[in-house]
Amino acid sequence: MFQYLIKVNDIKTKKGIELLQHLVEYYHAQTNYFQDGLKTIQHFGSYVADLSIKLQKIRQKQDEEKRRLTELRTLLRNAPGLDKELFILFQAMNTSGSSDRGTGYSLHQLQGDKQHGVTRTGHLLKKSEGKVRRVWQKRRCQVQAEGFLDICHADETKPPSKVNLLTCQIKLVPEDRRCFDLISCSQNMTPQSSAGSILGRSPVRPEY
Repeated sequence: MFQYLIKVNDIKTKKGIELLQHLVEYYHAQTNYFQDGLKTIQHFGSYVADLSIKLQKIRQKQDEEKRRLTELRTLLRNAPGLDKELFILFQAMNTSGSSDRGTGYSLHQLQGDKQHGVTRTGHLLKKSEGKVRRVWQKRRCQVQAEGFLDICHADETKPPSKVNLLTCQIKLVPEDRRCFDLISCSQNMTPQSSAGSILGRSPVRPEY
């Protein structure tokens, strides 16, 4: 009789207490899992908040830089000194196919009278970039109304090199009246006129 009661007690224990004990252990396991997840979220929460602030500051800095560059572009486009630099380039290049070589005109602002033309095409001499021997090579060039100077390669099927004249400086070379320094943030070069001195010559009408 006692053996029977002991067996019944064991069965009740396994069906009741042990089952509930497993449920309690499962509860604790789930609690630990979600607590660890919450700690991870809280840990990265401060990092995400700091990152959001930094991104906002970077965005504001970039917007401010864009605004300053836009103002600088407008200022340079309206600067009278830009015409002088473009004039030096115009004088240095031979006009190809122009019938009005002796006809002069006064160079306008970039927003000026378009009847005088909006581009200038000609040739400049540019030193080759060889490490052993550097020689002068003739390159076709074009100054655009937007303020860009295109310098073609020897293989003119390749895209030309572009120089933004609005952000560079042009200086005459006192030692050689045929040359001028073209100084930009990315490169410096000293092109040479292929038709003698660029000083004292009358401006010629650019191509259309």
